[in-house]
Amino acid sequence: ALRPRPSLDVRALNLEAGRTAQGPLRWVEGDVFQLTVSAMIVLNIVIVVHSALYEEAASKYWMCEEFILGFYCMELLLRILHFRCHFFCTAFSEAVWNYLDILLVTYGIIDQWAFMAAYGHRTSIMVLRGFRLLRLIRVVRLVQALFRGDFGWVDGANFQFTVGFVIALNAVFMGVETSFVGNPLWWWVNQAFLSFFIFEIAMRMRRSGLARFAFKSEELLWNYLDTLIVITGVLDQWILPLLALLMRQEDLVAGGGIGQLMMLVRILRLMRMLRLLRLVKAVRPLYHLAVGIMKALQSMAWVLVLTMVALYASALLTTNLIGKAMIPAAESIDPETRALFGNVPDSFFTLFGLMNRQYWEDIAPIFDAMPWAKPVWVIFIILSSWALLSVMTGVVSDNMLEVRQAQEQKDSDAFEEFRDRLLRVLTEVFTAADKDGSKTLEKEEYMEVLSSPFHVRRLQMLANVPTQDMINMFDWLDVDAGGAISLED
Repeated sequence: ALRPRPSLDVRALNLEAGRTAQGPLRWVEGDVFQLTVSAMIVLNIVIVVHSALYEEAASKYWMCEEFILGFYCMELLLRILHFRCHFFCTAFSEAVWNYLDILLVTYGIIDQWAFMAAYGHRTSIMVLRGFRLLRLIRVVRLVQALFRGDFGWVDGANFQFTVGFVIALNAVFMGVETSFVGNPLWWWVNQAFLSFFIFEIAMRMRRSGLARFAFKSEELLWNYLDTLIVITGVLDQWILPLLALLMRQEDLVAGGGIGQLMMLVRILRLMRMLRLLRLVKAVRPLYHLAVGIMKALQSMAWVLVLTMVALYASALLTTNLIGKAMIPAAESIDPETRALFGNVPDSFFTLFGLMNRQYWEDIAPIFDAMPWAKPVWVIFIILSSWALLSVMTGVVSDNMLEVRQAQEQKDSDAFEEFRDRLLRVLTEVFTAADKDGSKTLEKEEYMEVLSSPFHVRRLQMLANVPTQDMINMFDWLDVDAGGAISLED
């Protein structure tokens, strides 16, 4: 049965039914304005944290803080004017967010404007450190966005391309930062990258569900890797600097706590290199190449074993014949050249280098003393280098072809499964909406379906269609203007 309960998830649909506020300020509920508010919250959080960590920089942000507070006041006023009494008398979960916004904005007005006008300065430094950090609670406004709207765009090509581009840009920046150390701009750039990665993984969790993301996803290992990267980034850039600040305030430097903390920070910064693995995952051809190589390593195991056996046998032979001078001609060879074959490990390493076109100039005296050894070395190079290299190339090529065919089959099966699931859901929704059993949906029946958050969420999670397009879908499908659509349409 249909469940036409109003929900924040389908605000665009509720506009059609008159369940949300109308008027010239409807854009306050739009995606552009909400994205602007979210960006302002993130900027405010970064400024608050940076001011707490570096007190000498706090005075440089007063203009930004004034602008942000003014923006918050404007945003709160626009929402009150738009929703009017419904802003205060709405559902409990929504009212809590609204009253929290009022509390935080009121505190900002008292802290930044009222005390400044009355005393010429802001609140005392102790209150500043204790209460101004409470403005970080504004981050809950970002959490609120995770429970609104559909997130079908997370699986879209545009978002995936953006993620791949940011990962590649982060990889380039890591090299630039390593080459030019000490630039204060790097701190801000790192905050931007970390914020984006947190946003991206939060959207993926919201899209697939936490249980599926953590336990049932086909890319479970990659999900764990992405989570590890984000956690280490948060520890490195946010948690540990705040702990260092608290430890300095409590005079714990003498106890060696800061030194141990800084060592942990250095280790976590090395963990940033794990982000390069995400670049492999983000670029699909590169990912297929990496998977093919990993699978080829399994097939190349016996080829590598054969190579090691051949090198070991050759090392035993050259050590005895050349290094130990078992043949008289070897005694006339230069001692430095004979040292290359002085023992089995040295001979093994020298022969491995010869396979890769190294040490040829160093072993030239051997051919002067023993001309008959030239054909032996030719045979060794043909077998150890040319033949084995060809075998390895063939193994890798075969595995790359198998990986590509397997991926194409996997994509085809996934598309068929998605198509069947979508058809099943459409049939269920259509049957529930077709109350008169006419096997067609009229305009009123169609809009009643869209008033049900349960069915709308199911359709959005499968079809990845924006809510406004779902409203217009009836007119698009009703090509004959007959006022009804069928399941085949």
